[in-house]
Amino acid sequence: MYYLQAIISLKEHFNSNFINYDIIELNHNFAMIPLSKEFIIKTGDIRKWAEEISRDTIIAYVDAEFFMGIGGVKIDIYGNGILIKQLFDSGTSIHEDTAVCAMLEHFGFIGEKIHPAFEAGLLKHNRTEDWLKLR
Repeated sequence: MYYLQAIISLKEHFNSNFINYDIIELNHNFAMIPLSKEFIIKTGDIRKWAEEISRDTIIAYVDAEFFMGIGGVKIDIYGNGILIKQLFDSGTSIHEDTAVCAMLEHFGFIGEKIHPAFEAGLLKHNRTEDWLKLR
């Protein structure tokens, strides 16, 4: 099983709007803020929060879940306080996900098309909760 809810961006895009969040460094100058279920429930409207937090920067809200070869990814990219792009994919594996590849390319990442999620470091842990333990 793979499950991730997080804000992902380039490290330099995590500006002063993110001073109260635990940022985890990934590969290739990427970083993320894993979002606990409690945080998402407390926040209420995650889209409104993402719009607000992205007012001076660009971020991606990633919601991915795969179990036994079934699942999908929904990615919302926000910039300057507005939703600028939505990416969806359903497939058999996070390894083959084109939405993740498109998101990484949106931030300028050019890597191997075979396993972009692996290259960026998104597969070090299988669940959001495992990433949260790193804080």
